Amino acid sequence: MQIPDAIPYQKLMVHAHASGRPVDEFLKEQLPLFWQDAYDAMVVRPSDVMVFTYGTFDYWFDTYQQPEPYDPSAEILPIEARLVFAIGTSKPKHSRRDDYRLRGMNLSAMPGTNGPWDRGHFVGHAIGGVVDGNEANVFLQLRNTNRGSYRTMERYCRQHPDVFCFSRPIYVDTSAHPAQVDFGILKPSGELWVETMPNR
Repeated sequence: MQIPDAIPYQKLMVHAHASGRPVDEFLKEQLPLFWQDAYDAMVVRPSDVMVFTYGTFDYWFDTYQQPEPYDPSAEILPIEARLVFAIGTSKPKHSRRDDYRLRGMNLSAMPGTNGPWDRGHFVGHAIGGVVDGNEANVFLQLRNTNRGSYRTMERYCRQHPDVFCFSRPIYVDTSAHPAQVDFGILKPSGELWVETMPNR
């Protein structure tokens, strides 16, 4: 499994501070350029990326998927529609989670080889993410990650409304099951906190 090169987040922060612009504004403009280039280089496959807004987050989603049903006995992996990244600001909410939408949802034909799985949210419900009407926000997530580091960072976002944050899956094949996920938060202090978390 070949993991793509990391995004130079700290170098971007140097340029952000030097630009004289608000750091969150600079990152929201520049990060998508790096992420799109990285996504295009990850795996050679057809793509058709659309951008939509849900709440306070923008979602970049690759809608392309193979037209024929996936044959699990085939020696090639499926080409699945999948999230490229989500970026925005946390908006804590107190309504009930719409988890009923997750029941029976087939998230990927390629669940990986290890570990128990959760149906995770790229953008957690508690900070403005949803499932109902936005299935692009859901993925097959390693349970230890979902209930560990990912939850810690989501909790921070919930405790700091309007904080700039993002979630970026990292793929190593054509499926919708990421091998890793970058989760980032721009703290009020101006520090960019990014964790790259395993998902296989």
